[in-house]
Amino acid sequence: MKDEDALVTAHIGGRYADVKYAQNAKIEPSAKIHSSWGSIEWIVHDAFDANYGVGIVASSDGHKGRPGASYPGDASFGSYGGLTCHLLETFNRDGLFEGFRRRHHYATTGSRTYLHAGAEFDNEATVFLRNPDLGEVESEPTSSAIMGDIIQTNDDEVTFTVDVVGSAPLEWIDLRDGHDTFKTIRAYDEASLGNRIRIVCEGANYRGR
Repeated sequence: MKDEDALVTAHIGGRYADVKYAQNAKIEPSAKIHSSWGSIEWIVHDAFDANYGVGIVASSDGHKGRPGASYPGDASFGSYGGLTCHLLETFNRDGLFEGFRRRHHYATTGSRTYLHAGAEFDNEATVFLRNPDLGEVESEPTSSAIMGDIIQTNDDEVTFTVDVVGSAPLEWIDLRDGHDTFKTIRAYDEASLGNRIRIVCEGANYRGR
């Protein structure tokens, strides 16, 4: 397999997947962090610690041919199956692989959510068609970017846009820079909550499961 054919890092289950150790981590543009076997967001945190840029994917991994509709993979742990949405210029095999390599995708824990994140530049910028950390790669001029793009710009500020349509009312949107959440956008205020309590269970029992 050629380097450019590597697509996704190790996934849930088995032993702890150490992306910092993997020799081919920089050529794998995406990490699967959710399936019917659970969620492992820590794999992205490890990638950020190692200064890797990764896209996010999810799947059902239920082995029953029901994308986004697989139930927990084990009687004692797991969750509802996930989905990945690919933003493709052409709807064919080559288009899928090109979009995969450029991280033009996002993942959900099973909901059919529409998400578009992009940036607009006042001056001409450069978009790299592959990870420039790998050496000499193709690039082209651009005035805009979408999720996954690797951009070089001399602008001090860019216009960032997020468009989200959920399959149920949205509770909040977190905007992050690596590990840090720098802004939370909520669709409600304290007065509109009323007398409510919410209990949320999430994440893995420990790293590796």
